[in-house]
Amino acid sequence: MHIVQILPELNQGGVERGTVELSRELVKHGHQSTVISAGGSQAVQIEKDGGRHITLDVCSKNPFTTPLRIFRLRKILRELAQGSEVGGRRTEDRGHPLTTSNQQSATPNHAPCGGMILHARSRVPAWLCYFANKQLKIPFVTTVHGFNSVNKYSKIMTRGDAVICVSNPVKKYIQKNYGTPDEKITVIHRGIDPAEFDPEKLDQSWIGSFKKQFGLNEKFVVTAVGRITELKDYETFIQAVVACAHDMPDIRGLIVGGVRHDKQAYYERLQSLVKELHAEDRIIFAGSHSRMPEIYALSDVLVSSSKKPESFGRTLIEAMAMNTPVIATRHGGALDIIKDGINGFLFAPGDVTELADALRRQKEIPREGLREYVLKRFTVAAMAEKTINIYQQQMKHCKEN
Repeated sequence: MHIVQILPELNQGGVERGTVELSRELVKHGHQSTVISAGGSQAVQIEKDGGRHITLDVCSKNPFTTPLRIFRLRKILRELAQGSEVGGRRTEDRGHPLTTSNQQSATPNHAPCGGMILHARSRVPAWLCYFANKQLKIPFVTTVHGFNSVNKYSKIMTRGDAVICVSNPVKKYIQKNYGTPDEKITVIHRGIDPAEFDPEKLDQSWIGSFKKQFGLNEKFVVTAVGRITELKDYETFIQAVVACAHDMPDIRGLIVGGVRHDKQAYYERLQSLVKELHAEDRIIFAGSHSRMPEIYALSDVLVSSSKKPESFGRTLIEAMAMNTPVIATRHGGALDIIKDGINGFLFAPGDVTELADALRRQKEIPREGLREYVLKRFTVAAMAEKTINIYQQQMKHCKEN
């Protein structure tokens, strides 16, 4: 098969990371992978992994440029389906039936059914695909990555021939608001790469340096991971850590995440809160880091205190893969991951008292078995296998019709 994923950009983020991971797995399975986006820092990784990246503005919401972008996308898809030149480079099919002599002579307005899937991962690309694909009739898959606002604009994500949801709460959300039939939806959780998140491959020297830099030696480290935004509700995290200080004098709150220029004011409010609570030596803003396996491993517990439901909760499974207990707000994708009181704790959004109580009780959750739990349920390989199965089903339906 030839899978064409389309998303706005390829910078940092869960959608982008999942796209890159799936592209890599598709190539490993012998399929052709093409990703169309407006570009970004991870576009080069698609090519390194054996896939193909095509740059096209599928990000802008400007309605005046939409017709031209639909035309350009249709042209690219037609050329990909026929194995023609795209951007000065011939598309290859690795032996799949996209470029046989019969298909080369097929009508240019209809892509052959036997080998190509179009997979949209965001709303603007999905709309562009919807109109560009009307003539081509390529099997069309969408992935709903989050709890988007309910309106006609967002409904496009439910109009794929098959709809993938990244968690059961997301599935319930779109069924409640759009009435999407159950047989059309498949829940496919995101996954981790066990080789990347492996407790046996830690850089202990880096961990030692990090702990020394931030004064974490012999401390109980409570970590929150994510960019500094209001949605992460770091106020609740900070207040809960401080509330535990009397019972847990060695507790330290570690916030790992960068600050965008438009969130500087919020960051300053958090710093002011820390000063008001006289917790300057207890709350650490460590900035953004790439050595996440090491950070999870040096943490005694990971907390996700998001106000808004997370569509899934990748940081939770990453931490658990490193045998680190987790605590999260009682909504969204965390409900698919955490069994309350068994492999982690859940608390009501914004409830400082309940979060503080969970921190005091975290030793009730054994570290042993957390990694095994994740590897049985949430791996990149499992995500890819289930997604490829959806593609194959759509190929079968296309041929039957």
